[in-house]
Amino acid sequence: MIPPALTVQTIVIIANQELNIVNGQCEACTSTQYYSSGHCYDCSTTCKSCLNSVSNCNQCLPCASQCVECESSSQCTICIPGYWLNNSTCTKCNDKCTTCTSETTCSSCTDGYYIDGTSCQTCPTGCTKCNSASECTSCQSNYYLDGTCKQCSPGSFISGNGCSDCNSLCATCETSATNCLSCLSKYFLNNNSCSQCINHCDTCESENVCSTCLVGYYYIDSSKTCEACQSPCTQCSVSGNTNCSSCHACNSPCLNCLNASTCETCVNGHYFDGAQCQLCAQGCTACSGSLSSQCSTCNESYYLEGTTCKICPQQCQSTCQFLNGSVKCDSCASGYFGDACDQCSMTCKTCIDTSIKCTSCNIGYYLNGETCTECATHCVTCADTTGYCLSCEGQYLVDEFNKCASNLSFLSNTILLKLYL
Repeated sequence: MIPPALTVQTIVIIANQELNIVNGQCEACTSTQYYSSGHCYDCSTTCKSCLNSVSNCNQCLPCASQCVECESSSQCTICIPGYWLNNSTCTKCNDKCTTCTSETTCSSCTDGYYIDGTSCQTCPTGCTKCNSASECTSCQSNYYLDGTCKQCSPGSFISGNGCSDCNSLCATCETSATNCLSCLSKYFLNNNSCSQCINHCDTCESENVCSTCLVGYYYIDSSKTCEACQSPCTQCSVSGNTNCSSCHACNSPCLNCLNASTCETCVNGHYFDGAQCQLCAQGCTACSGSLSSQCSTCNESYYLEGTTCKICPQQCQSTCQFLNGSVKCDSCASGYFGDACDQCSMTCKTCIDTSIKCTSCNIGYYLNGETCTECATHCVTCADTTGYCLSCEGQYLVDEFNKCASNLSFLSNTILLKLYL
């Protein structure tokens, strides 16, 4: 008997449903199954739903988000750009690559990089796109393209494929010479133009509002203005001589002064006579008191005896000292020897221990052991030990016997020697 609530049409639909007997109950196949010969069978794992057979999909399951094509949700075959196929899964390329075939093998690069073999290298500074390290194709803002991307120097702006100067009052500008972005010292930015600050301002926010002051002026916060430092300040934090941060230089040779005409102390080599700085006596590096001869230290080659600087004796090489009432050389000049710097023999240029124990000889002599022996007649210089002439007086020449012969004798001897040979 047909239930009263069901129409004939409803009964037909029920009769034609594809049902499966499960635990003695009739149940419809799920959306991922198909009906065949009284049973429900699972569709292929790639099907969302299928009809009549395992592979006859009428809806497919979606691939993973990085896959373009896949055999299953876990087996990709083709990846979206920016990913590479790594054992059936899609792995992200490194940040420099737009496409790649492995973790280290790029085939194309993101903006700001260029392909170099299989890797992506950084474009030159200012490039947004480039073909190589020396060829840009597009530039960042504030750069212009000229093979590579170049930037204009401060005080100029990009004009076509080059740079043009800003207005003379602009520190920086863009798009045109008068479209200022910042201004030179003593000017402020007013609607992309530069207007002059009030007097004594180094920088200002507006015509009447100073931010910093010129050298020689100090800032008054309450009025936002600048006032002059008092003399002798060149820089000050507030008005008054006691608040200077730097001062005017004293007139040479003053070291410290109250003003341009009143000196207190003097630079080395000068002394204060009560009115002005005077030059110390010769040889003084510093002197004091009211006289030029009141030395406290001396120049090199001078020694201090009391308050007077005296020149070192000629036997001293450069410096000397005054000790226990006598002068002692720090080292001996050439031609002197020993602690007392005694003079070497007249023929010695240098000597040790005694005046006649020579170590080198004056011109016209040669070293023969520890003695200086006179060179042969007409020799100016001769070799140590042998005494052979090396150079001769005026009209003489060194002959084949290492002696000095007159030009005529030398010529005759040379001719005879050649005839003999």
